[in-house]
Amino acid sequence: MPFVFDEKWHHIKQIARLTRSRTIRGITQTESVTLITSLTSQQASPQKLLALNRNHWSIENRLHWVRDVVLGEDAAKSRQAHAPENLAAINGLVVHILNKTFGKFTEGIQLFQRKTHKAIQTLTKVY
Repeated sequence: MPFVFDEKWHHIKQIARLTRSRTIRGITQTESVTLITSLTSQQASPQKLLALNRNHWSIENRLHWVRDVVLGEDAAKSRQAHAPENLAAINGLVVHILNKTFGKFTEGIQLFQRKTHKAIQTLTKVY
């Protein structure tokens, strides 16, 4: 009989521990995290859970690195009214337009840095 935590936790089907290591500038850090999922063991084997976790972080790292580091969302000082939401919407639009126009956000940013006039011409042709 499966263990049930509580009625409000009835959707939990698996709990797993993931231990991961990363090395940055010669320093290795290891951490263990707990994964909780509503997928049964038939729906997601340990290998499938690992693949899902890697895919999630791949998306997180690609999108949020762009928004946080390149566009400076984390450093933004806008805190009043709807300013944070508006800034996030504008940044999302910028990421989308540059990805669609130049294939990759970073290529669009690099073109703007090197040849602003050419980048603007490219955008005005597309839109």
